Amino acid sequence: MRLLADPRARDQLHRFHAMWLGYRAIPQTADLIAAFNLETTKLIDRVVFDQPASYLTLFTSPDTYLTDTLADQYGLPKPPGGQGWVSYGGGGRAGILSHGSVLAAFSKFSDTSPTQRGIFVQTRFLCNTIQPPPANVNVDQPPPATASACKLDRLRRAPRVGELRILPRNLDPIGLGLGELRHRRVATARTTTVTPSARSPGWESSLATAPSADPAELGQKLVESGQLAQCFVQHVMRYAVGRTTRPEEDAAVEALATSFKASSYSLPELLLGYVASDRFALRQEDPVP
Repeated sequence: MRLLADPRARDQLHRFHAMWLGYRAIPQTADLIAAFNLETTKLIDRVVFDQPASYLTLFTSPDTYLTDTLADQYGLPKPPGGQGWVSYGGGGRAGILSHGSVLAAFSKFSDTSPTQRGIFVQTRFLCNTIQPPPANVNVDQPPPATASACKLDRLRRAPRVGELRILPRNLDPIGLGLGELRHRRVATARTTTVTPSARSPGWESSLATAPSADPAELGQKLVESGQLAQCFVQHVMRYAVGRTTRPEEDAAVEALATSFKASSYSLPELLLGYVASDRFALRQEDPVP
């Protein structure tokens, strides 16, 4: 526990999350990036160190740490004194999936990309493998322009080739969930109501067919799936050993996941369990070519 009390432990934990969630380098101004990073690191520190709670609270927290700049960005009340904790107040926001750092990390065509965000959720939170598109498909071609200001309309008109007719159905609905707040604002401007209540039949049984839920509901569904905690342990293990885990390490990952659940998802307990394991003491290096 003395090592976790060292300020460098926080730095390493921040670094891990920035790598895992992909926000080490995002296309925003320096001031906004600093504000995004402050918001995210404050939530990590709160859940893990300052007010220790289940690590899964990171995805369901009803509060976030804002500066005046971020309050204006999100349309939330400004915190007293220029920065501090503010309640999301509902409205579809909760946890780290509502943070600008995470939402800005996976975009395309100078805009948000539901497919990229769907890949992000499937690979980073569920540890699913997404096969690349066919070689004859130009994935850098943006959706065609239409008279509609709604991204959903543009995506429906985008061409689909071969496997891509199937692939986006497993990705776009999830990715659209992370942009639902934005779609609502566009829809309101068009005097059309868009709500997260119109759900596809597969929502309760599979995240792969999830409809356009908002970030709060998507975070809750990830927590309830059980896959998020298991996948998180796998990413921690990868970060610790500095490479992709091997099949012979599956048992070690499973053991850590079991103890993580038994500790009510305490991240400090997970880290202590890892360093106390034979996997840490007898780490194997890759052979030198």
